[in-house]
Amino acid sequence: MAKTTRTTLRTTTNIDALIERYDILAARLDALYKMEEDYATEAERTAIAHEAEPLAIQIIATEAYTRRAVDAKDRIATQEGFGRDQIVRRMRAYDLERIAARRRRPARTLVNHAAASA
Repeated sequence: MAKTTRTTLRTTTNIDALIERYDILAARLDALYKMEEDYATEAERTAIAHEAEPLAIQIIATEAYTRRAVDAKDRIATQEGFGRDQIVRRMRAYDLERIAARRRRPARTLVNHAAASA
C-alpha cells in the first residue's frame, strides 16, 4: 500500500513509493508475458493487471514535486494508454508549474529568520 508522510498540516502520498510498486508489477507482468502461456501464469497476469491499472491512475492523480516523478508519471501514463488524455496533460502542466514555483521560492536562511523576528 502507499506510504504516507506527515507534513505540517496534511498527509501526502509518497509518489516515489507508488512508482516503485508500479515498476515492480510491470516488470513481473513483462516476465510473465515472456513465459509460455498456461493457466497459472494467466491467473497471475490478471491479478497483476487488476492491481497495476488503479495504481497507475493513483500515480497520475498524485501531485509530483520533482522532475523525476513527472517523468515517471509520463512513462506510466503512456504504458497504460492514458498519454493522450486531456486530464493527464493538465495534471502534467500543474506538476511542472508546482516544480517551477518551488524553484522560484527563495530559500529561508537563519538571516531571513532573524530579520523576520526582529
